[in-house]
Amino acid sequence: MNSPTEVPAREPLDYLKTALTRDYAKFSGRARRSEFWYFTLFYTLISILAILLDEAFNTYLDGVSRERGAFEAIIQLLLFVPSISVSIRRMHDIGRSGWWVLINFIPLLGALYFIYLATVDSEPQPNKWGPSPKYRAMSGDPFGGHSRQQAVIAQAASSSTTMGISADTLPTDPEGRKYGRH
Repeated sequence: MNSPTEVPAREPLDYLKTALTRDYAKFSGRARRSEFWYFTLFYTLISILAILLDEAFNTYLDGVSRERGAFEAIIQLLLFVPSISVSIRRMHDIGRSGWWVLINFIPLLGALYFIYLATVDSEPQPNKWGPSPKYRAMSGDPFGGHSRQQAVIAQAASSSTTMGISADTLPTDPEGRKYGRH
């Protein structure tokens, strides 16, 4: 079996776009630590912004106690499902059931333990929730997290260097990718 090779992390905004579009209500599969924590950071920053907008425009729903404003309520409604979704997929990534998210209902200790679980590294091998999004070579991905075309190009580039042709001399397409023999 191949040794685990770590797939490079994506840009933070890529994780956010994925969590808010394709994986909005996806409760199966696995989520890397970076996906979970970038989403959590985004959620926190947007919530703070909503609270500041509620203060600035005095949009509190009850008008007296200032418990929840209209902006904050809208953000909470929009981000509730993806926050549960990414939390469940994070638990799947470490080999635990999504029901472990409910540990947050235990005051203080439950939330602290959930934070600990969210920081645990991904299981490198596939589990019952799918292949590891972080360690593709152990997941049975024959191309190490790359597309077949990228793997063929890399193989062609490595074989051409043995024939005296450097991979740097291969022509590129308009997006800067190297062309190789197929």
